[in-house]
Amino acid sequence: MLELTSAGRPVHLSPGTSTQLELNSPLFDEDVIKGQFSYSFPVPAGPNGPLYGFPERPDGDGAPGALLPAELSDDGLPLLVGQQRIKTASTSKYSVSVQAGLSGANLSERALSSFEYGGLRDVPRQVPGGLDGGGNPVFIPGLVQHANQVVANPDAYGYVFAPLRNEYLTDDEKKLLSSSGTVLNPTDYPPATVNKWVVYPGPIFGMPAGGSFTYSISFAVPGGVQLGTYSLLPAYCPFPKLRYVLQAIFEESGLRVDVAQLLPGELGDLVIVGNAQLVDRGDLTTLRFSLADVLPAMSVAELLAAIRQDLGVVVYVDPATRYVRTAYLVERVAASAAYVDLTTRLAGDPEATIDEAAGLTLTYKVDSEDELTKDLVDKQPDLTLLLPAVATLADLPGLADIAADNPQNGQVRLVQALDTYYVCALSYLDGVRVTLTWTPLVLSLAPLLVNGGGDEQERVLCYTATRNTLLYQGPNADYGVPLPAISQPPYLASQKEVERNNNLRLLFYNGLQLAPDGVSPYPQLSAVSASGARTLYVGGTAGTYAQLLSAWLAVKLRPVSYKVPLLLTPLDLARLDLTQPLRLDGVPYLVRKVQATVPLQKPATLELVRL
Repeated sequence: MLELTSAGRPVHLSPGTSTQLELNSPLFDEDVIKGQFSYSFPVPAGPNGPLYGFPERPDGDGAPGALLPAELSDDGLPLLVGQQRIKTASTSKYSVSVQAGLSGANLSERALSSFEYGGLRDVPRQVPGGLDGGGNPVFIPGLVQHANQVVANPDAYGYVFAPLRNEYLTDDEKKLLSSSGTVLNPTDYPPATVNKWVVYPGPIFGMPAGGSFTYSISFAVPGGVQLGTYSLLPAYCPFPKLRYVLQAIFEESGLRVDVAQLLPGELGDLVIVGNAQLVDRGDLTTLRFSLADVLPAMSVAELLAAIRQDLGVVVYVDPATRYVRTAYLVERVAASAAYVDLTTRLAGDPEATIDEAAGLTLTYKVDSEDELTKDLVDKQPDLTLLLPAVATLADLPGLADIAADNPQNGQVRLVQALDTYYVCALSYLDGVRVTLTWTPLVLSLAPLLVNGGGDEQERVLCYTATRNTLLYQGPNADYGVPLPAISQPPYLASQKEVERNNNLRLLFYNGLQLAPDGVSPYPQLSAVSASGARTLYVGGTAGTYAQLLSAWLAVKLRPVSYKVPLLLTPLDLARLDLTQPLRLDGVPYLVRKVQATVPLQKPATLELVRL
């Protein structure tokens, strides 16, 4: 028997009421969140008028069509838990539909910046920073201390502080904007860093493991940070963790989060970075900041589409329990995946739909507003002049024979594991041989062809350049580290000079890592994970295609799909997980769509793709 309730209040249904359900797998969704829903079905107006606010009455005070909680059940087993909406209303009946999952949470068009993310964070404006050389107390910004605490206890916060180079900042921490608002040339100024980090040989304020953030840019090391020289903070920005952003969005939307299954593994180390800077929303004693101020101008649907398309990560909401988790597409098609066998439920022969074989051409996305990406495009080598590619960096030759190999300065090879071009320089040993020194030239932007190529699909995750940046300056050595770098005017939520960037940039936060001296630590953001097993580049053996997408795209692009009738029970339908493979007569499939009429008195139709 079909039942509909709203926050525990029963909706009176006419005898024999039925409705059709459509359940769409998030594995196959692309640009929209199709979700799980019912088609419209009638309910009598009389006994249900108070619950729905008498929407048929023109003189009613309520807003017709308002969303109400809903739980649609069959034989006491919940099938859809979400929201219901009235489509039409008359004095005799209402027409309602029920939505579950992400579509039922009304998330698709909401902007990332419209959520709270835990609200404003409070940080004291100043905290004691020890004594100066004369024994006088020194005070430092509380934000500096807070940033150090975040580095020392990364699991306790939903965001990180780490250096990010933005060449549109000057060393005195002023935006490169003249009084007329004209953007000046960033190459005329020394580069500066968001969340500037200093390595110092002695103890300084709140430093974790030998380093600290600083607010005084004109420092000399050794010799001490000149505390109190500047009253203004330099450019600071918390970078939200992708996992935290997703969790906050879902919980604020009334969904229940399976935290253990939300981006498990190294993809849980991804953070969202960009050209935004922290906006101070506090008062004279307290600095306050919001994570909503530093997120890109994207909707929830756009964020979910980006991580699905580029990382093979899908978000699944159980339509009956409202528990939300993520699933990796590569694991859904793995040979070791667990299967549900529904062979005994077969109620007829399958119907095959055969399309033309399809392919894709995967390309990089570069941010047109980021001036560093111009270098990336300009440095791409002539593909007809390349030497043969090598698998790993260790395979680049160190010696060449002058007569046999004809080595020349500037010759280029692709290192496949890194998907990066390297260029060589010659040093003559004798009259016969030369030493070859290889240095990185540029990341390869060559398109990646899937199934021979096809429709071009630009990766959503924006490429982020890397620049060597000074970490520690001392009398004996200068230590530079590779920092992710952009060249864009900074966005401030409190001002209108620069628009909020609408490109998604993800980087791995790898915690404290050592600089090339093997001693100096710094909090590292990188396109490469801490283990080196994952990169955010498309190509290469650790790239997103090889690690996360290749097996999945082989299934997704299959030209044949099947419609299969299955005689399901209410328990079968309630337990059906649209991310889990199933078997029929020993053949494994993934579910694309389910269509069923409830109460279940005839076979449901499942649209399947063979693994």
